[in-house]
Amino acid sequence: IRVGVTFNMEIFRCIGLIAVMILLLIGTVVTNAAVVFPAKGDEGYNGKFNAELTYIYTLFHFNHTCNVLDFNPSKSISALLVMFSVVPMCLFTVLSYLRIRQDYAQGHVNKALYVFSSICTPYNFLAFLYFYMVFVNSPHDKSSF
Repeated sequence: IRVGVTFNMEIFRCIGLIAVMILLLIGTVVTNAAVVFPAKGDEGYNGKFNAELTYIYTLFHFNHTCNVLDFNPSKSISALLVMFSVVPMCLFTVLSYLRIRQDYAQGHVNKALYVFSSICTPYNFLAFLYFYMVFVNSPHDKSSF
């Protein structure tokens, strides 16, 4: 008896991308509600979060979503929530490769796509898998750069 399960693997990518949006939304709310930057006694202190005085803003001269994830408690919460994105994206990456491999074996896709997928899939998988490392070092910890 052969038993099979059919589902649309794009659901994993959808879940992963929605999880990133939720992560950024929660990070924004927590940063704006609980982070005071710059610290009391530092130049520009106003008792709230001032994105224009962050290292990323001064480096690139525009705000970036990293600003809402770089400060605790948002950083800790984001580091926990990021797995809700990483796991589905890793699953999607592997399943997508397997689908391309099967389609190549059946002659539905050309060799160039199969070779490209064979090269990019391990990189993409590792990039998604280690994305959480962005929460290890703060941009304000210049000794780590």
